[in-house]
Amino acid sequence: MRTRRSPGLIRSLGRSLGEGVMWMGFGWFAIHLPHPWTGYVTPPGEHPCLPPLPQEEIARRLELLEEV
Repeated sequence: MRTRRSPGLIRSLGRSLGEGVMWMGFGWFAIHLPHPWTGYVTPPGEHPCLPPLPQEEIARRLELLEEV
């Protein structure tokens, strides 16, 4: 008959591993500070729309397209 491990052993192993990972994360982020370009930056405002093309420019481009 197999002997069952006590749940306290598994619980304590899980707790110690979890705390180790937690402290490792704190240490990692304390040593490797984020770069200034990775921080939150406010998004730029909307770009203005381009002005409409004059009729002469549209006619010139249509002529170039017809030649191709």
